[in-house]
Amino acid sequence: MDYKILLNKLLQKRFKKLLAVDIGSTNIKLAVVDSAKRTPVVKVLYQEALPPELQYTALSYNTSALADFINGIVKREKINADAVVFTVGADNSAILTLEMPNMADSELQEAARWELAHELNSEPDSFNYAAAYLTENNEGLNKVMAAVMPQSATKTFTKIAAQLDLPLSSVFLRSAAVEQTFNKTYTDFILLDCTSENEAVITAFNNPLPVLQKQFNNEINAINIMAAIAEMQAVLSETEFKQLVINGNINTGLMKELEAAGLPVVINDITHSIGFAESLPAECLQQLDSFAAVIGTALCYLNNCRLNLLPLKQNTFSVNRWQAYRAAAACCVICFLAAWAWELVLLYSVQSDLQKVQQQIAAMDKWQQRYEDAAAFNAQLNHRLKLAENLRKQNTDWQQILADVAESTPTGCWLEKIEQGSESREIIISGYAPDMPKAVEFSEAMGKNGKTELTELKTAQIEGKSYAAFNLLLERK
Repeated sequence: MDYKILLNKLLQKRFKKLLAVDIGSTNIKLAVVDSAKRTPVVKVLYQEALPPELQYTALSYNTSALADFINGIVKREKINADAVVFTVGADNSAILTLEMPNMADSELQEAARWELAHELNSEPDSFNYAAAYLTENNEGLNKVMAAVMPQSATKTFTKIAAQLDLPLSSVFLRSAAVEQTFNKTYTDFILLDCTSENEAVITAFNNPLPVLQKQFNNEINAINIMAAIAEMQAVLSETEFKQLVINGNINTGLMKELEAAGLPVVINDITHSIGFAESLPAECLQQLDSFAAVIGTALCYLNNCRLNLLPLKQNTFSVNRWQAYRAAAACCVICFLAAWAWELVLLYSVQSDLQKVQQQIAAMDKWQQRYEDAAAFNAQLNHRLKLAENLRKQNTDWQQILADVAESTPTGCWLEKIEQGSESREIIISGYAPDMPKAVEFSEAMGKNGKTELTELKTAQIEGKSYAAFNLLLERK
């Protein structure tokens, strides 16, 4: 987005409660539209006939009296609003078609100003205007629709706004305002706006902008209307009109005649285009179609319509308190979003580092498991090796003991059993000797391996012979 557009949206004030004014030839209509909610709501509808001295000439000659008259209505009805918008009818406006190359909108408005001055043969400051492209080709010339309002009408609207002490927000063509109240989008069509019983304006729309208009006074009949449509069709030969949209009250006979002419007829119904407050008078709700222009001009402002003949000029260099608050709020939101984005970046970085650490920990767990399995296996292996060593030592000891016992046993003696004593160093040897001296000799011979003691020595009869039975306790060194 262009920074200039963003700055303009931040600093340009948008009015939420609009007073719309539609000044006709014989009456005046007022509407208050509140756009505080998502769907705009009509809060006030008011209609009153103009005094005889103001009829037909209010915008041209009796500017002060008209301003006092409208100000009196606003005060009497206690109408409150933030700004005022106006419609301008066909009697105080003109629509022209220009041919210009494709350019930016600001350049288009400036170029159209000088082109209109040449077409109207007047000074550029003697009128207000609005221009918009009908076609947009990058090469060659494009058709441009331009609406023009005389400076006298501008002064009248400015004086009324000053009398009401409200900002003059916008001025829109009445036909463009009526188009904003359609409940369906049309592209190429004819609008028949019946402003009163004896007045009507027929406007041709293309793409969808008003390009031609004609006003009828006391000549509203099917023949004149179809003749005007034929003239517009001849001028706009490249455009095929698809509908005839009628706004306002029209008699049944004229309606049937227009339908019989062949062009599809559509009656404008504004009930679906905007919300309405419950406090509106019943007589106004019964004739809503007559308020289409005054409601539509408020919708033109809310929808940023391109055909604003008198846009509000705000000095963007003077900052009011509400502008400072809005700019401060925008800065706070931007700072908050920046801080939030930075926190997200930090969070992402921490999560990435944490994921790497978790992967390293998972790899370390694998090696830790392998280390613990190897340690358990080594402990089991060492335990078995120790058992084997103990068994080897015990086997070696018993071999040595048996060898010493076999070497020290005298001739004629025999051993019955050899067993472990109550302690690991004690060995009990049981056997027989031919006589007691031989048993003593065996005890002395075993004394070289440790301390010996004959715990039992007695005479025993075996197969009729006398032998010495002994039990020898050997305590090894």
